[in-house]
This record gives sequence, structure tokens and C-alpha cells, in this order.
Amino acid sequence: RLDRKQDILCDYPVLQDDDDDDDLSKSATSQAQLHPFPPPAATTHSRPNYPIIPTPNLTHLLPLWFTHPCLLESHVSVPFKVATPTGSAIVRLLRAHSGFEREGPGVAGMDEVRRPAADVVGLVELGVEICRRAGIKEPKDLREVMEEAVGEGEREGATFARKMLGWSMRPMKNEALLLGLSTACVELHERVAASDLLSPSSRDVLLQIAERERESLSVCREGIDKDGARHGAFCRGYAIGRREVGRSFGEAQP
Repeated sequence: RLDRKQDILCDYPVLQDDDDDDDLSKSATSQAQLHPFPPPAATTHSRPNYPIIPTPNLTHLLPLWFTHPCLLESHVSVPFKVATPTGSAIVRLLRAHSGFEREGPGVAGMDEVRRPAADVVGLVELGVEICRRAGIKEPKDLREVMEEAVGEGEREGATFARKMLGWSMRPMKNEALLLGLSTACVELHERVAASDLLSPSSRDVLLQIAERERESLSVCREGIDKDGARHGAFCRGYAIGRREVGRSFGEAQP
């Protein structure tokens, strides 16, 4: 029906007001002061060592997990936007998220798209495996993920996941913020790979995705560090994302 109110969990695009983001931005600023973003060399090609945590808070983690692959998808919706080093790096990052193989010198064409489903393992497939191994019903869509989280008392995590979707709908305005959030989500991938949420083979796949993400994000960050305003937005995004990743693993937040 045309008069149905659009839901950001199942409609596209849905543009929401940014008026309620001020508190989050202020909170992120204080987080960034407490946890300043490390220099590029420490975040792009090195893999931090995280303690193995066997039982993360899945009711908080799953909304974040199934939503964060959407952060940069709208950035590539207009072809000319990707005809830059940053745009091309974002395309490579999204390819890694979707389970496509590392880029080669040639063009793969439709053969790459038509691979058997069993050969395609991206973030969504890994999220479904997390649910299956934990004995959780596999979600059909984002709405079901959020409803399950709210039903388990994790309203805050579901609300944040919706906010991420809202930010992603304005890729030009929020580009640096979204790249900061995406950088924090690399840490999410590495920490999940260090847990027992996935099978050993899937952990290896996830670590390979994280490695490709770091390579792509290092390219995206080159121009950001030279622009004070964009660097500040990047750090805010990283601080917000790092806070939510920490909550997924039971870390107390300042």
C-alpha cells in the first residue's frame, strides 16, 4: 500500500531526521577522548591480539552483525562516486563482505556471480552460522533480528543498529563517520574469529575478510587524516563503533 509508513529495516531508501543524533555524537566525542584513534600503521595491516571470550552477548552482537554490512552500501549506488581511490576501495571492501574472491588483474564477469551458493561465504552467511551453532532460530530478515533482540531485552542494541542504517542512507554527508564505524567493525570480525562462535574454517574466512577490509580502509583513510573535520567525524564513528563492539563482549563502558 502506498500509504504504508516506510520501515528502514525493509524499505530503501528511508531518510530519517538526524535530530536525535546529538547525544550520540557527544557521547562519541567523549569516547574518542578516552580512546583516541591509533595511527594508521597500527590499524591497517596489523592484527591485534584479543582475549578469547567463549560466550559474547549474542542478543547485542547479532543486531550489530547483520546491520553493519549495510554501512557503505549506499556509497556505491551512484557509479561516478566510485571512480576514485576511496570509492574503488569501498567496492573492494563490499566484495569481501559479500564473499567474492580477492580481485585479480582481469574481469571475472558473471561467472563470479553464478558460483554455487555453497562457495559463497560472506558476513551474512557467517552470521547465520553463528545463530545455527548457538541454537538460535535463523532470521529471515533484519526486522526479525531486531524483534528477537528487543524480545530478549536488548532494546539498546536494536536501537543503535537502526541508527546505523539511518546514517548509511546519507553516504556523502556521513562518509567519514561511516568509515570510522566500518573500521571498528573490523575489530568485531577479528574478535568473533578469536571466539568459538564459528567453525575453524569459518574463522579463517572471517580473518581473510578482515585482512581485506584493513587494506581497503587504509586507502580510504589517506585523505581523511589531512582534513580536520573529516578526521573528527571518522574518530567519532570509530569511537561509537568500538563502544558497541565492546558491549557485545561484555566490556564495561565509561
